[in-house]
Amino acid sequence: MKDQKQSRNLLRNWGPAGVVVGFSFALVIGSTTLGATASPNVSVPEKSFAASEYDFDLLASNEPAVALPEVIAAQLEPGAYKLETVRLLDQSDSGSTYSALDEQGQLCVITYVSGAEWTAGIGCSSPSEFNESGANIRISGPEGTSEVYLLSDQAAQKLSSRSAKRSASALPLEQTSSNLVTLDPSVSADERVKISESLSDSGVKLEIMPQEISDEIE
Repeated sequence: MKDQKQSRNLLRNWGPAGVVVGFSFALVIGSTTLGATASPNVSVPEKSFAASEYDFDLLASNEPAVALPEVIAAQLEPGAYKLETVRLLDQSDSGSTYSALDEQGQLCVITYVSGAEWTAGIGCSSPSEFNESGANIRISGPEGTSEVYLLSDQAAQKLSSRSAKRSASALPLEQTSSNLVTLDPSVSADERVKISESLSDSGVKLEIMPQEISDEIE
C-alpha cells in the first residue's frame, strides 16, 4: 500500500482536495476542497500491464494523443501518466473526459469539470478489473459534478445493440461516445439498482457506483 500513501501525501501538497482508493486508485485535484468516489477497494498493483491486455481498441489506434488541460497536467507528477497514451473521449462546454495509461500500465479515466473553481478526477484499473466491469470516477466541486463510466469494447458493443438501446433509453444514462457512459450523480440508490439490473439483463456488466460520495479527505 506504499503507492497509495504516496498519492495521498502528494495530493495534500497540492492543496485541499479529496482522494479515494478505487479499482486500483482514484484521486481528485482542483482549486478548492473536493469530493470523489470510485468503485470498491482494490490494492495498488505491484506489477505492470501491457496495453494489449485491455479490451479497449483505442489504446492500439493510430489516433494522435491529446494534451490534458494545463491546470490538470500541472498538478500531476512527471511520469504519473504516459503522455503518448492520452485520448479525448468526450468534450463539452462544461468539461471533458480522457483515457490514458499510467506508468504501471493501468488504464485511467480522467474527467474534468471546467471553470474558475475547476475539479478533475482520475480513476485507474488493471486489465482484469476493466475487462470485467469497466472503470469509473465521480467528482464533485463548486462548478458541478460528473459521474462517468468507461466501458470495455465488448460491453460497449452490447450496449449499442438494439435490445440494450431500448432498455437503456428508459434509464438516466447517456452514451456520450462508443465506450463512455455518463450518469447523473443525483440518481437515487433504488434507481441505481434498477440500472444495474436492466443492463445485466441486456448482457452489459457495469458496476454502478453507490449514491453517496464518501471517503473525502478534509
